[in-house]
Amino acid sequence: MILAKIDIAIGKWKGAFDRPYPRLIEKYKQAVLAAAFRGQEP
Repeated sequence: MILAKIDIAIGKWKGAFDRPYPRLIEKYKQAVLAAAFRGQEP
């Protein structure tokens, strides 16, 4: 399941980097979701 992998990846990224790099997380999340909508896994 691509969406499950995305949720796990975002969770890991958020846990590690959400405080120092919230804007980076938003950009990463948007890129991952865009790739998922195109049917591609990052």
